[in-house]
Order: sequence, then C-alpha cells, then structure tokens
Amino acid sequence: MFLLLICALIFVCANQTYASDVDNAGKVMPTAGSGCQEETLSSSLKGLGLEVKKMVGDAKIKRNYVGNKLESVFYNSSVEGIFFRKIFYEDGKIVTREEEDRNLDGKTDKIIRYFPAGRLIKKVEYDDDHDGKFEMIEEHTILPDNPNIILIVTKKLDVAGNYAVIKVISVDKDQKSDVSSSRGSEVMCVTSESIINRLSLNATDVTSNITDGFYKTSYGYNIHQSCLDKLGESFVKTNVKLAFQEGVSCLVELAGTPPPTKGASVNLTKLENILTDSKAGRAPAKLICNETKTGYDWSGTVAHASTGTRDVIATTPAAEHPNISINPRYNNSDTDNKNKIDAKYFRRTIFHEFFHNMSYRHGSDVEYAYACEECCMEKNTQRDYNYQRRRYASSCRVCAGKYTDGMNDLEYLKDVSMFLYEDSDYKRAHLYITNYKKSHKKDRYSTFLLAKNDTSKKDNVFGLALAKHLKDIIPTPNQEESALLNENNPLSRLSDSDVATYLPTAEKLVKVYMTAYHEQNYDSVPALFTPNFDLSALVDTTSDRLADNEKKREMRNELKAAAHEMFTDLWFYYIASNNSSAKNLFYQLYLKTQ
Repeated sequence: MFLLLICALIFVCANQTYASDVDNAGKVMPTAGSGCQEETLSSSLKGLGLEVKKMVGDAKIKRNYVGNKLESVFYNSSVEGIFFRKIFYEDGKIVTREEEDRNLDGKTDKIIRYFPAGRLIKKVEYDDDHDGKFEMIEEHTILPDNPNIILIVTKKLDVAGNYAVIKVISVDKDQKSDVSSSRGSEVMCVTSESIINRLSLNATDVTSNITDGFYKTSYGYNIHQSCLDKLGESFVKTNVKLAFQEGVSCLVELAGTPPPTKGASVNLTKLENILTDSKAGRAPAKLICNETKTGYDWSGTVAHASTGTRDVIATTPAAEHPNISINPRYNNSDTDNKNKIDAKYFRRTIFHEFFHNMSYRHGSDVEYAYACEECCMEKNTQRDYNYQRRRYASSCRVCAGKYTDGMNDLEYLKDVSMFLYEDSDYKRAHLYITNYKKSHKKDRYSTFLLAKNDTSKKDNVFGLALAKHLKDIIPTPNQEESALLNENNPLSRLSDSDVATYLPTAEKLVKVYMTAYHEQNYDSVPALFTPNFDLSALVDTTSDRLADNEKKREMRNELKAAAHEMFTDLWFYYIASNNSSAKNLFYQLYLKTQ
C-alpha cells in the first residue's frame, strides 16, 4: 500500500522522473522545472462538468510546461498514436501557432500562425500533397479602407517558385489564432490516465465568486451580471450549460469512428481547449448582455462573437477574446414578448457563436456555426416535410465535417448547398458556391448548381440569365446537370415581359461572372467593361417605385445586389493582386451599385 502511494506521486515520462503536486481541485500539476500533464479528451470535458458518453477513439491530451508556464498542448490519436493537433503558447497563455497532421503520417501538413497578440489568424500554410513543402498559403489581412473587412488571400507556388494569387475571399470581421515558439528545455511528462475524473461532475454551474462583474462557471465560460439581470439567473445558468452539454454530446456522436482529423473530432478539441484555457485564466471566455457600442447596428442580430484578439467589446471592464455578446434588448420577461428570447433559441445562439470563438468565420471555412446549430440543437424536433428532413440531414453531414479537402471538397459543396437551399438562404449559398468555383476552374457541376440556387427566387434575373447561358453553351448537359438546370423551370420564365427589361444587363453580368470565376481569366475581365456596358437598368427610377411595378422593382433590386456583390469581390481581388487600374475600375462600379 505504501509503495502504491509512492507510485501515485512519482510519474515517469521520456525516461525521466520528478515529483508532482496536486492542486486544490485534485488535478496533478507539474512542479518547478519542465513537465507535462496527460489526460484523455473525455476526462478533460468531464472535468469541466460536461457529461460525455464513451468516445470512439478518445484523443489523449498532453499539456507541456516550461517551469509553471504552459508551453504547448498536443492532441494524440488514440488509434494511430500520432499527434494530429498541436497548440503552442507564448508566456504561458498567448496562442501563437497551431499545427495539424491531417493524414496522420507523423508530419505537419497545416500550420496556423497568429498575430503576436494571439488567437487572430495571420497566415495558414498547407502541404496538401504531403511532400514536406507548403505549396499553398492563406494570408489574412484587414482591409485598410474598411477595418471591418478581412481579406483572405490564397496563394500557390508557381513553377518559378513564387507565390501567386489564386483566390481572394472577403469576410466580415464582426461575426454575427503564428510566430515560432522556442521549446527551450526538454519536455518531461506526468502520466495520469483519469486525472480529471476525480473532479465533481455536479459542481455548481455558477459559483458564488464574482470578479469585475463576471460569475465564473464550472465549465469555463464567465457570465456577466447583465445577463443574469436581464434574462434571469436560473434561465442563464440552465441554458448556457445546456448549450455546451448538448453541443458536446452531439459532436461526440458525430465524430463517430476515427480518423480524428475531421470536423467534429477537431472541433471537440477546439472546444475543450478554449474552455480549459478560460477556466485556467489564460484567456477568460465571457458572455455579456450589456454591450452599448456606439454606432453598432443590432438590427436583425441576436448576438455576435469574437474570432480573434482584436475583437474586444468595450464594456467595463473590456471583454476580450473569446467573447459572446447577446443583443442587449433581449430579456426573459413575460410582459415583453417582443424582446423575449426563447430558451431553445438562446441555446442555439450560444452554440452558434462559440464556433466563432473557435476562429471560424462564415464563408472562409466549413460552415460549422449554422450547420451545428441546426444539427445539435434541433435533434429532437419533429419534421413533417421532406425539405425539413433534407435540411437536417445535410446540416449533420456538414457538422460532422468528414471531408477530405474542407470547403474545397465536392461533397461539402453538395451538403452545404443542400442545407442552405432547404433553409431558403440562397444568398449565402450563392457566396459559398462562388468561393468553391474560385478553386475549381471550369467546374461544370458547381455552375449548374448555382443556376439551380439562383433561379429559386422568381425575381432573380441573374439566375435566369445564367440558366439561359448554360443552355446555349451546353445544349446537351448530362443527367445530373439537367436535373439541376430544370428544377425550377427557369427557361419558361424568360418570356416574361418584366424579365425582358433586365435580361440584357443580367446577361452582361453573367459573362463577367463566367470569365472571372468559371474561366478564372481575371486579366480579361476589365476589358469586358466597354462603353456599351450599360448599367442604367439598375438605376432607381420614379416608375420603379410605383405600386403597380413592385415586381419590376424587386427584380431590379435583386439584380443590383448581385452586381454589387460581384463588383465588390472583384475589387478585393484586384487589391490583393496589385492591379491598380482594375482595382480603380471595380471600386467605381462598387460605388455605382451601392
């Protein structure tokens, strides 16, 4: 018995031994000098007070310390025994770099580098052919003229060994993590199979301790007093915890069998890392309900969340990343139904926004936020119609994220477009299909898919013009293409007299679109704007505003919005590619179609 007690306090790793201490929570911590702490992903989540069913391929976590400062966190595949995700820290708390091994060959093939303040992506490097060379990079820059826009510029090595721009994506900085880290001394390791399991799973969700107006929870997210005051303490305590609990249970189920490098499995490690860092005080995560940022437009917005360190909410004290801000007008009062927030919707919102805390932005990566919100928070909802069943099934495939090539994977395109189509989110689907096309030159399937999506709305003349164009250039499409083209019967609507008013302009815009995104011949796009490229049909007129011309007005507005989105995107592309004349041209077109 005495020998067992001694063994419980002395652990061996990397052929070195040292004594360890136990902190006041019962967790084994390294003493002075370098060391590490090991546990499983499920035990760590349980230590946060989140119930976890048996996980298939439960990842092992190794936290490496230099002195008493956290130096890195490694996630190890329990099946292959290979570290598939590594996170590096500076000064024990600032994340500077992440590395991934996506094909589990023991070599890093993806590096995420953060700005010096940490948790704001600066550059992502990819070795997609796994030859040891990073042939593709993504540079994340804030647009100088508009600090609310982030440009993600993808560059690929050309035959001359230079990185050339191949794709530009713009994302909103407001979502409604590098610098090399020196390892220093050799890392040792304390081994404990179930360190966190000794912690109580029934800990009070919100403790009695309050610091600077924030209550600390057992699972790591700190809740501001304003949320308890506006929404009610019981409501907040119950539903924030439930959002994380339901989310974790869902991701565990979706992760299923190995490999652990896909979607839901990786997102479990991201969730665990953010909550663990928050609970340890390295980067406290905060939920607030009293944001009064001057000039912030809350219309149509339930909440927004940070995706990096520059997303600071100016409360007192400031809520730094990671944070979630709930629209301050919401409450849980029975006398104010207009501003009352439903419990399930609140949980959906919390889980959605937490994906932004993981640094995911709409349109720049797999659409986990919307898809996992739907899949995980609506699991027990009755679905009476086929479109509801298709939407839910596709949302769960996206949330599982078992794609070989992320957002550039054809199966992902099919799943996300189905999910958005059945949710009637045609504008977002248009954006994601276009972003896919930027990486797939002359891809026919995505073009026919766009035609299906854009002809779903009867007022979308751009979609009708695209359908007509495809019929003209591909008179005998294959069976799959034909089904996409004819689903909304667009060709029969071309004879509509109101459509005829805007069709010539729409056809010109389709030519620009196809040249830029289908042919990827960006050099030829500016030449399309000859003096006879007439956009006068997009200008608002007195007759457009008459009640009996509502249909035409909607067509004009829809076409103008499509033109504006495309001109804005092309303006950003030419900024990134340093084409000053084209940049100026599309800036003027951007202004003209505002």
